[in-house]
Amino acid sequence: MDSTPPVAVPSPYQSRRGWLIAFGVIEILMACAFLLMLLFSAFIFLGPAAAKMPQGAMATGPMSPRVLMVLVGLQYGLLAAVFLTAGIGSIRCKNWARILMLVVSGFWLVCGLLGTLIMVFILPAIMRQQPGNIPPGIQHGIMVGMITFMFVLMVLLPATFLFFTLAKA
Repeated sequence: MDSTPPVAVPSPYQSRRGWLIAFGVIEILMACAFLLMLLFSAFIFLGPAAAKMPQGAMATGPMSPRVLMVLVGLQYGLLAAVFLTAGIGSIRCKNWARILMLVVSGFWLVCGLLGTLIMVFILPAIMRQQPGNIPPGIQHGIMVGMITFMFVLMVLLPATFLFFTLAKA
């Protein structure tokens, strides 16, 4: 008789349903944040502050503020639609939602890395040129705060999405 002990075979499938639902909820919350930014920008442009703007300010430059506001609104609306769609797909455990988030988070991460690097090199020069007597300690604190916020929002968050979507089941 053979006395070798049986070898435990790992399960070929490990359910990630809980994680998919959690990330889906985060994606839906991000879509809601984009919709709130869309409403806020529409309120700023169409609300009482717009009535106080001089008429010359409404149509100067190569692009009028109305066209710019429409483009910003389209951007926020498109981002809200993408994240809402991906969130619903993630909650429903659809494979296309995983592929969508791979593309979105990869692009987001690349743009975030470039933007953060540009901010690290450009922001100190901008802060030095600001008029007024801002103490150097406060300037440094502002720069560190802005770069940290940019790093978390534009690098860590998409890297987390990318890591989760690339993780093997």
